[in-house]
Amino acid sequence: MKKIVSYSLVALLLLSSCNKDISAPVPNTFPTPTGQSIGEIVNTNASFSLLKYSLNKAGLLTALTNKNSVFTVFAPNDAAFALSGFGTTAAIDQIPVAQLTAILNYHLIPGQKITSAAIPTTFPNVQMPTGLIFPPPNTSPLARFSIFPSRRGSAAWANNIPVTAADIPVANGVIHQVAAIIAPPSKLLLDTIKNDPDLDYFEAALVRADSGLATTAAPSFQYYLGNPTIAPGANFTVFAPNNAAFQALIYFLVYQQVFALTGSAATADAQANGAVAAGPAFLSTNNVTTALIRGVVAYHIMAQRAFSVNFSSTATNYQTFVNGSIAAHPGIAISSTITSGFGSALSVKGVGNPSAAAAIPTAAGIDRPAVNGNFFKINQVLLPQ
Repeated sequence: MKKIVSYSLVALLLLSSCNKDISAPVPNTFPTPTGQSIGEIVNTNASFSLLKYSLNKAGLLTALTNKNSVFTVFAPNDAAFALSGFGTTAAIDQIPVAQLTAILNYHLIPGQKITSAAIPTTFPNVQMPTGLIFPPPNTSPLARFSIFPSRRGSAAWANNIPVTAADIPVANGVIHQVAAIIAPPSKLLLDTIKNDPDLDYFEAALVRADSGLATTAAPSFQYYLGNPTIAPGANFTVFAPNNAAFQALIYFLVYQQVFALTGSAATADAQANGAVAAGPAFLSTNNVTTALIRGVVAYHIMAQRAFSVNFSSTATNYQTFVNGSIAAHPGIAISSTITSGFGSALSVKGVGNPSAAAAIPTAAGIDRPAVNGNFFKINQVLLPQ
């Protein structure tokens, strides 16, 4: 026992002696980056006066001034605000502060400096989480709306908005000046389709295609396009034929079939007009099979998010959901026209279409962004064979 006690005392003395030799920890220090911060550039550059006003109103300018933080900012200048319909401070004041804050946060990628050289030229687009949380009021940093930078040659875009001046150097990241405000999406694809009265036939086709399937699980189209639990990670591109496109197809198919049976143009015309008069309900009857409708709907959906500016000016084939069943199917041929950096026209041709469908533009352009993808309203139904 005496030896054990003696050894213990020696051990304590040694530990005490060693502890005296350990220096107090010194925290690591990092030099503050030199040069102007994002906030300082916005604050002093006269062409960013409306962005400065907006960031101040939303309380975000201070964070962008901190040189110890890092951001990639897609910055609309005054001309971009004006092009988007908000060319004065009075117009900006009409936007509720919460909505303005959400819009501005969608232009920020926190924690990363992404130069134009780091943006891939390959398809599909790179997906970057922004400062906008999905869905409000969720506070998880892992659930954020994404923005989709892309590049082709020397041209670059954020979603479908062209970058007009890339790689503006700053102390705390990088600024890419953009040609317009990048509006964050607010609805899922299915919600947008259901709320558009010009897409009643396409909605009816989706419902018929899902006959016998649970709409709360795959492989239901309504699940893919309307399930908020898989957004914003889900990415789809939908080519949605408008009502006139479906009416023209129904008339043609019924007329062709009746004329082949009767040889009477008058009878064929009467029955074809009757089929059109039935409206979207025609797609819910036994006039067409569920399998046929499902194949047609599948041919209008891509499993990647694409904007008009991501397609080449030369017709190029892209796979659709049909390729999940028929791997060798050629898909759809798409070409795009870009004017002043914006997608101004889109041509989409199916295997069974004699001519290509065209995207129908709105005042905002031909792209219709949603939380879980992008869609184009087109003037023909695409036929897979």
